[in-house]
Amino acid sequence: MMAPALPSRVPALVRMLATDHDGELVNAARALRRTLNSAGMDLNDLAERLAALSATEPEPEPEACLKFGEWLDLEQQDRIAHLRNIEASPLLTTWERQFVIGVQVHLWRDRPLTIKQTTALQNVFAKIRGLA
Repeated sequence: MMAPALPSRVPALVRMLATDHDGELVNAARALRRTLNSAGMDLNDLAERLAALSATEPEPEPEACLKFGEWLDLEQQDRIAHLRNIEASPLLTTWERQFVIGVQVHLWRDRPLTIKQTTALQNVFAKIRGLA
């Protein structure tokens, strides 16, 4: 028997679970359960799908991420393109992913990074390369 299709709202609802606000968290969890129930699924079905995905996806290789110094040597458009690749890494937290997106915007607007931003980005690179 083929598993039912995952409702399109599920990824957005799962992302909403990352909130620090208790009320939003409870509402997101309840909305996720309602959405899954309407498709004949429950949280266990979602967990099984996630486990199946993680079992089939290869671990990202450290070589996929440049060393920070190498990244600095790239042209600006190439830096932004590399950050887009990093953004997709399953190793990043929600905050780190949003930060990488913000750095892309910052670079696109041709603004220099602050020391704090540079340090945070170095930490993201080290994490993805398996050095953190």
